[in-house]
Parts: sequence; structure tokens; C-alpha cells
Amino acid sequence: MEVYAGMVTNMDYHVGRVLDFLKDIGEYDNTIIFFLSDNGPNPWSGEDYPGNAGSEWFAQFDNSVGNVGHPMSHYAYGIGWGSASAGALDLFKMTVGEGGIRSPLIVAGPGVKAGAQADAFGYVWDLMPTILDMTGIQHPSEGGNKKILPMRGRQLTGILSGSSEEAYGAEDFVGGEMQNGKWMRQGDYKAVSVAAPYGDGVWRLYNLAEDPGETRDLAGSHAKILARLKDAWQAYADDVGVILTE
Repeated sequence: MEVYAGMVTNMDYHVGRVLDFLKDIGEYDNTIIFFLSDNGPNPWSGEDYPGNAGSEWFAQFDNSVGNVGHPMSHYAYGIGWGSASAGALDLFKMTVGEGGIRSPLIVAGPGVKAGAQADAFGYVWDLMPTILDMTGIQHPSEGGNKKILPMRGRQLTGILSGSSEEAYGAEDFVGGEMQNGKWMRQGDYKAVSVAAPYGDGVWRLYNLAEDPGETRDLAGSHAKILARLKDAWQAYADDVGVILTE
């Protein structure tokens, strides 16, 4: 984690260099900046990557404490620190627990209300419609004599400007998948099936407004809500062509 902290410090320094450059060339006030983390902390150690453990290639690295973070180290901090880095959220990268799919987003620039915090739900597919709307660019319907499918996301422009509180209504479904894991949410409710090796594949239901850590399964007491969300996930999977490998 000392190395991780050093990497964060280095990233912060170089982000500052980019901002200073934009100011130097007079484009800072004409630039929209999106800062988004990856989808959850990594639970793997270096040996967990396919083909690494016991290999001649991996044996060349020096992962002693004194060399971690230096040239010829190949180190990832593993499931313990992966869990810790997710904080109060459940699980981590490669799962569909909130620790694996919830990411903070910072946006700055023209059209963005400075110093404001929004708790509205948004999804990564909302970024493109938002950028196109903020820059006044129309999404094309054709390209190279081929039809381009419409975007699935919503514009977050109203949330960023402070004129709207939500991009999705209480009846809207949003879901996805990750390595055989499945999730679908509607309003405050999220149905989730975490696949092996980090889960048992059983569908569970949580109220994320009251329980963002996904600690209280409501599947038994809210069976109709769970059934509705499972049906919505299947409709989504059929629509986009999800292929499960389990």
C-alpha cells in the first residue's frame, strides 16, 4: 500500500501538470474534464494472473519487500487489500457487487456547477451522450454505409449543471454483467447474482439507498421485486446478446 500511495501521489502530480498546461495555452476554461476510476480494486496477487504462478517468466521478477514498486517487480496487492480498498462496499473488481461496479466520478468545466456533489445514479454508458450533448455534437445514425445503433445511455448534463437531480426515474431498469455475474437495478433496488469463485450464483436483492454495502438480502420479503428485476435482466441479456460461460 505504500507503493500504491506513491502511485496516487504521482498521478496527482501529473494531472496537475495537464491542468497547468491547459491554463498556459488558454484552453482550461474551454475544456471539460472527466475523472473516473476503474471498476473496483483488484483482488488478485501477481501469481493469480493466468500463466504466472510457477512460470519461468514470472520467476524473473524480484517481489521482495525492498523491490516492490521498482524495476523488475511484478506485484498486485491481493484480495485482502482489494477488500479494504472497496471500503464498506461488497466485493471488488471482476464481480458485480457494489465494490466491483460502483465508481466515483469527478467532472469539471463549462456547464458544470462548481463545488457541487450529486448522489444521482449514472452508468458508464451515460458518458458518451453527456459529452456529445455538452459539445453540441449529434450522434450519427450511419457510418461507412452502415447503420449505427442508438446509444443506450442518458445525458447527465442536467445533473452536472445542477438543473436536474436524477437521470433515471424510479421505473427505469439499468443492468449489466461481469464474468458470469449479473445485476439489474430499478430505483433503489438492485438484484445481483455474484458468480464463482467469489459468489454462489444465487440471486439476491438489496435496497442500495438503505444498504449500499449489500448486507441485508431482501429476496425473501420482496420476492415480486426480485422476480421483476430478474426478468428485466434476462430481457437485457437477450437484447445485447450476453453469452455466459458457466
